Amino acid sequence: MLGAVRHKGYIPWDDDTDVAMPREDYDRFLQAAESYLSDHGGYKLETYEKTAGYFRYFSRVTDRHVKMRFVTSTEGLLENVWVDIFPLDGMPDGKFASKIHALHMLYHRAMYMFSIFSKFEHPKRSGRPWYEKFLIWVGYHFPVEKFLEPYKRLMLMDKAMRKYPTVSSNVWINFMSSYKMKEMFPREVFGEGRLYEFEGMMLKGPQDAETYLTQVYGDYMSPPPISERGGHCVEIIESESGYLDKLFGGEQCHRNVAGGGTPT
Repeated sequence: MLGAVRHKGYIPWDDDTDVAMPREDYDRFLQAAESYLSDHGGYKLETYEKTAGYFRYFSRVTDRHVKMRFVTSTEGLLENVWVDIFPLDGMPDGKFASKIHALHMLYHRAMYMFSIFSKFEHPKRSGRPWYEKFLIWVGYHFPVEKFLEPYKRLMLMDKAMRKYPTVSSNVWINFMSSYKMKEMFPREVFGEGRLYEFEGMMLKGPQDAETYLTQVYGDYMSPPPISERGGHCVEIIESESGYLDKLFGGEQCHRNVAGGGTPT
């Protein structure tokens, strides 16, 4: 959304895009995508329930033609290029009930992150609140990961997040995003959605972009300082011959690879 409104496409110094949809649509997507993508060679749906070695709660559509490595994760993960798909979930009415449910989900998210600590992306990313820095310090200095089973933690978190269906909730949240509670909005902010220009396409986003972007980013039309601009810190490892040139054109492709960008 930020890229669409401010740049009419990708943020120039960022390297991917995320998709979110209400939980009920998300579940339908997971049911349909697997069989649909099998007819389009190279693309694959990855979920923690069905993909061996996949440890994220949200799902991904990946492209086997391009492999890359996260240079900021503890283990330096090697993966295929991706697009992340996030579920939007409901929240209870009332500030007190909403706060209790949020703390419940934050607890499950913290236990889940401990369970995959060695695979944690951007553990030293700047701008984290003090409590996240403390939890990361704990993960580095104590073997918490050894006592937590990732799949069990994911199942417990899934149960908590599904408690309030979006169809009957007045508040929706993208809880697994980097912004957590900042991506909690009245349902009408999403509304029926509207179309925004993005890289020459027209894609659907929240109805009320002003409220959405202001809550998440503040003064969203002012780009951050150069020192704070950055993507996922990945490097291209390999790609099928000519594939990136076909997608982006040779010159742009080489700048993309040299800069460590992710050609999603």
